[in-house]
Amino acid sequence: DTSGSEQAIRTARIVDFPRFDFRGLLIDSARHFLPVSYIKRVIDNMALLRLNVLHWHLVDSESFPVESETFPNLTQAAWHPKAVYSTDDM
Repeated sequence: DTSGSEQAIRTARIVDFPRFDFRGLLIDSARHFLPVSYIKRVIDNMALLRLNVLHWHLVDSESFPVESETFPNLTQAAWHPKAVYSTDDM
């Protein structure tokens, strides 16, 4: 009935919770170099989606794209000399 001024709204109680405590994303920059700007965008979007775990596969036996002051020769294992994360990037 649209002629009256009263309107009724049905109410409902919604109980929603994540099935798992950890909701996250894996990025693999050990095998696929990703620019720092892209990784920052990923982290920002994870926050929007309420993802709470970032698993960053940064190094493996075939690639070490992380600059190290202690072991500077490790970056030679990166797939390209320019595909290395500096200490400032980290």
